[in-house]
Amino acid sequence: MLQTRKIGAKHYYEYLPDLNHRCGDIWSGLPTHGLLGSSPSQGLVITPACDLANRKAETIIYLPIIPMRAYFCTLGLVPEIKDRLVGLFQAGRLDPVIDWGHGRYRPPGMPEIDRAAMAIATHLKAKQRGQKEVAALTRATDGLSLIRQIARGRAEQANANHLSSLFGSDWDKLKNAIITNSYRTDLHFLPKDEQESGFSGLSAHSVVLFRYPLTAPIEVLDLAQNTPEDSWETACSALGKVYPIADAFRKERPVKVLSVKSEFLADLLNRYCAIYSRLGSPDFTDQSVLRISQEVDK
Repeated sequence: MLQTRKIGAKHYYEYLPDLNHRCGDIWSGLPTHGLLGSSPSQGLVITPACDLANRKAETIIYLPIIPMRAYFCTLGLVPEIKDRLVGLFQAGRLDPVIDWGHGRYRPPGMPEIDRAAMAIATHLKAKQRGQKEVAALTRATDGLSLIRQIARGRAEQANANHLSSLFGSDWDKLKNAIITNSYRTDLHFLPKDEQESGFSGLSAHSVVLFRYPLTAPIEVLDLAQNTPEDSWETACSALGKVYPIADAFRKERPVKVLSVKSEFLADLLNRYCAIYSRLGSPDFTDQSVLRISQEVDK
C-alpha cells in the first residue's frame, strides 16, 4: 500500500535563509500601502531567481501573506458573506435591511451595519420566535461582526466562533478547501512554521494573496539586512531621498524570516502564473444562462 508522506513545517521552510535575495524568501515588516490596513505584513518574494542572483532586477516583487482567519476580514470575502447574510435574514423572517449597493467587493457603511444589528435585536424582542428563526438571526449577527471588521479596513484575524457560526456546517469544508488549495485559484495556503513564539516567522496558518502583488526597491531590503533596528528610521529617511517609497518602510524594519523550499515553491508559482497567463472570455449573463438552459430541453 502506498504510504502518504506526513508533511510538516520542516518540509516547507528553510528556517535560516541566507542573506542573498532569493525567490521564495518570506519577509516580515513589509507595507501593503493600505490594501490590507495600515500595519506592515509578511510577504513572499516572487521575483525570478535568475534576476535576483545576477542583480538584473532593481525591484523585488512580493505577495502579502496574512493569517488564514484574517483572510475572512478582507474585501475578497464580501460577496461570500453577503450571500450568507441574505439567506440568514430570509430564514429569520426579517426583511433585508442592508443596501449592498452596486460594488461587488464594497462593504456597507458602519451606520448600515449598526442598523441591521439593531433590526435583528428588535425583531427578536418583538415576540417569541421559533428556534430556527432565532438560530438564523444569531448567525446573522455574527456575520455582521465580520462585515464590520471588513468595513474598518483592517485585515485582522476574525473571531473563530463567528466564522463557525456564520458558515455553519460548511465551515470545516471551507477550511479544508483552503488548506488543500481547492477553494480559490487566487489563494495559496502556507502552514505555520511550528517554531517557538520568539523565533517564529509564520506563527499562524496563513494564505498568500495572489491578487495583491507589490513592489519594493531591492535597495530597501539590502538596507534592512545591514542596518540595526535602533537606526532603521534614520537610515530609511536618508534612502527616501533617492527612493521616496522608502518612507513607507519606516514604520517597521523588514526582516527575512523564512524561505519556502523549492518543492513547494514551484507549485505556488505555477498557480500564481496561471492566474495572469490565462486569456479568459466574457461570462454569460444570468439571462443568457437561463435562456440557454431552457433551450437544452427543447
